[in-house]
Amino acid sequence: MARKALEELSYLTIYSNFWIEGIAENAENGPIQIGLWPLWPRIGAKSSDTIFLPRRMLFTGIKMKGMMVEVRWLGRGGQGVVTASRLLGEAALLDGKYAQAFPEFGPERTGAPVLGFTRISDKPIEIHSQIYNPDAVVVIDPGLAKSPDAVKGLKRGGMLILNLTEDPAKVKEEMGLRGVRFYALDAKRLSMEVIGRPIYNTTMLGALLKVMGWVSFESAKKVVRERFPGEIGEKNVELMERALNEVREY
Repeated sequence: MARKALEELSYLTIYSNFWIEGIAENAENGPIQIGLWPLWPRIGAKSSDTIFLPRRMLFTGIKMKGMMVEVRWLGRGGQGVVTASRLLGEAALLDGKYAQAFPEFGPERTGAPVLGFTRISDKPIEIHSQIYNPDAVVVIDPGLAKSPDAVKGLKRGGMLILNLTEDPAKVKEEMGLRGVRFYALDAKRLSMEVIGRPIYNTTMLGALLKVMGWVSFESAKKVVRERFPGEIGEKNVELMERALNEVREY
């Protein structure tokens, strides 16, 4: 496959058990769903190779076939990092998948950096370690967006989802990111508009659901309503919906 200028291309790491779905923007009869899974053997790519695809292809999700997805969450104590990791895992269970959700071992102090982890698979999970090479990293606290832990171990072609109050394009340039899909959302502004105080965890959960597509939004709404009954639950669902619509790739 011919490679154009890097800025015109999207990265995608191909594994033999991926089925990649996308939307072709320039289809004659409007957007259509297409599958890229049969494509990779024909272009000479091998399992775990990284190939380059035109940006006109907008990916809508990854369907898992015998694979495991790992997510790392980064925030501060008291921001609901562990809760977000568990909500994602519980939603995956409702979808019929297997899941693990756990914090970094050690005391959680209010204001101190905290890590949370979520593993999702369509088969029983036998790994019980921390996640060192995540497929996606979600940074809940805007003050940690440029932390080395934000991209530490992130797989090439992986997704970095940041809560940013700064210009995302400028932050991406400052971080010098290459080979990473970069997403950003101003979760502080959204949560202040919806709830009146900074609630980052469910906002960023909504953003993650949009960009990765591995867990259904319906299941996520159900577990959030169970975790936060009543009006506060409905407000958190509204936050997730706003985040789903407003997160952007840069």
